[in-house]
Amino acid sequence: MSGQGDEADLLRSVALQNAQSILQARQRAEEALLQAKAELKDKTEQLAASLANMRATLESTTDAILAVDAGSRITAFNRRFVELLGVPPQAMEDADHARVCALVSARFCDPDAYLRRVGQIEESAMADSFDELELADGRVLERFSQLQHAGAEGRGRVWSFRDISERRRAETALREESRALERLNRTGAMLASKLDVAELLQAVTDTATEISGASFGAFFYNTVEAGEERLMRYTLSGAAREVFEKFGAPRPTALFGPTLSGAALIRCDDVLADPRYGLMAPHKGMPKGHPAVRSYLAVPVISRSGEVLGALFFGHPEPAVFSARTEHLVVAVAAQAAVAIDNARLYESARQAAAERERLLASERAMRSEAERMSALKDEFLATLSHELRTPLGAILGWAQILRRGRRGPADIDKGLATIERNARVQAQLIEDLLDMSRISSGKVRLEAQPIDPAGPIEAALETVRPAAEARGITLEAELDALAGPVSGDPNRLQQIVWNLLSNAIKFTPRGGRVLVRLARAGDQVEISVADTGAGIEPAFLMHVFERFRQADGSTTRSYGGLGLGLSIVKSLAELHGGTVRAESAGCGCGATFTVCLPLAAAGSARAPAPVPA
Repeated sequence: MSGQGDEADLLRSVALQNAQSILQARQRAEEALLQAKAELKDKTEQLAASLANMRATLESTTDAILAVDAGSRITAFNRRFVELLGVPPQAMEDADHARVCALVSARFCDPDAYLRRVGQIEESAMADSFDELELADGRVLERFSQLQHAGAEGRGRVWSFRDISERRRAETALREESRALERLNRTGAMLASKLDVAELLQAVTDTATEISGASFGAFFYNTVEAGEERLMRYTLSGAAREVFEKFGAPRPTALFGPTLSGAALIRCDDVLADPRYGLMAPHKGMPKGHPAVRSYLAVPVISRSGEVLGALFFGHPEPAVFSARTEHLVVAVAAQAAVAIDNARLYESARQAAAERERLLASERAMRSEAERMSALKDEFLATLSHELRTPLGAILGWAQILRRGRRGPADIDKGLATIERNARVQAQLIEDLLDMSRISSGKVRLEAQPIDPAGPIEAALETVRPAAEARGITLEAELDALAGPVSGDPNRLQQIVWNLLSNAIKFTPRGGRVLVRLARAGDQVEISVADTGAGIEPAFLMHVFERFRQADGSTTRSYGGLGLGLSIVKSLAELHGGTVRAESAGCGCGATFTVCLPLAAAGSARAPAPVPA
């Protein structure tokens, strides 16, 4: 019995121990369960917080986000995606990526291209993709797609869309502004290179018209004349000058005048709708034949000193062509034009000043040269005068001394007296020539003008010089047309003209030569010519033959005497009679011909003394 009792006690002991183990295991299981529940709760809270953070992050970004799993189911998106692409809420609740793509594609310029590209990206399992898309409403989206991984396997894809329309517009504006600045720089350099004002004005007009996009343009340029500012010049571009010339000078209308005066810049989207248009008579608007204008832009051109240089005007037949940016560009061109015009005018002033300085220098050199020439001529003349006066005076004094000593026969006395008389007459003629030239130079010669037959003074002059010609063995011939005259002149002065020409011809004609005097009618003039077979005139001296004190040989050892005043007196007296004189010669040894041309006397002209100016 005791053995059975021990076994029962053992069993009870084992059972008790097992029960205790079970209780302990259950207790530990309950504790583990509680711990697992606590950990699960923590994980759940952490996951919820993470999801909340992710959602907050998705919603806070300005990009549109769409997450898709490997089965093409939408797992996440933000409100920006719905707003940016205009996806209906129901489509997002269905979480069908293919359906959303179909809906979204309609918003792009090329829906089919959009869908094809999505399919290519998903099928190729590209890790990343980046492209730009243009919406039908003109916006531009930047699209980025990234493959999501779980280990080595792809688990889906995240798509992000960013609206870059403003950036694109800014970039486009920046590029346009850069191009505009480059163009303005080129324009400035081009205008700065123009130094001719007329060429510069045309270049400004052409450039500004092109930049503005106008159909035609004009530049009215102010010039100053007699202290008054006037519109004296204008240039055109895009229109023929003949079109505007018929309209006359521009009128100071309400749309035109303020810009011309530099008071205002005017830009109209539609000039026909502007209340300032059509107020001035007679046209009440654009004159007939004027090119059509709806868009209108007028910009004054003002220098740095504030001077209104002019104004640029542009027109276009369509409305609203000229924008604020157009205005800005044309204003910049006008500023460049003002600087270039100032520079061109400064250059022109400097050029004119240099030309004037050069002209003055040349004039000064010419005057100095002329003064030196006149000084040389004066010295030469004084030497000649001394010689010409001393020669006859020596003969007079010599014969006077001989006669004073007496003891001379009648023949010697007659010869001496004749020599004294001849040389005294030579001196008297020299002095008379000097007095005549002095009176002519001072304007004190008076003509006793009357209608006369020029044959009379010619014959008188011939008789005066005939003894000298016969003494030298020179033949005098005359061909006088009795019907050539009359002329209005002073008989004594006409005789003096012919006498000087005959004396000059006889002096330069060798023994056995011939002198011919002709009188003839030539149209409404009378011609008196004296031709000789004498020494002739060198071509280089022919242009100086009528100058005072000028002689082909001015030395005191020359072969022919005289002061060189006779032909100058002839020229002056001929001009005082309203006529002219010319000299002709084929050269040395070929003789010379001098021709005086006098106007015919007017019918009914009466004798009247006339003062003659110098």
